[in-house]
Amino acid sequence: MVFNKARSEISGETIPYLKLLDALLIFARIKNDDWPLFIIRYRDIIRELAWIEKRKLVKLCRKYPPGVRVTLALILKSLSEMNLHFEITKTVAPRVVDLYKEALNFLPAG
Repeated sequence: MVFNKARSEISGETIPYLKLLDALLIFARIKNDDWPLFIIRYRDIIRELAWIEKRKLVKLCRKYPPGVRVTLALILKSLSEMNLHFEITKTVAPRVVDLYKEALNFLPAG
């Protein structure tokens, strides 16, 4: 009998990034008026990350629901990270992207 060791994406190195993605997941499920403020603050956190850290977030977000992926993609787009934005949006149906664009229209550019 042979066992293949599965590559786990959970490690001491990835936990902070997974926590960032989990925050998006949890807050998206809580419908309240603080959503715009949360997204702006979340965007400020993402802005402080180095490109390699943003890249790691994009890689890890593939296992998350479409809402988390699109929200992160639109945040990255507002930060002019177009390559990362396109990498995420091609994993989600265009209609879902359009729905989230409408919901996140308050997100300032730059």
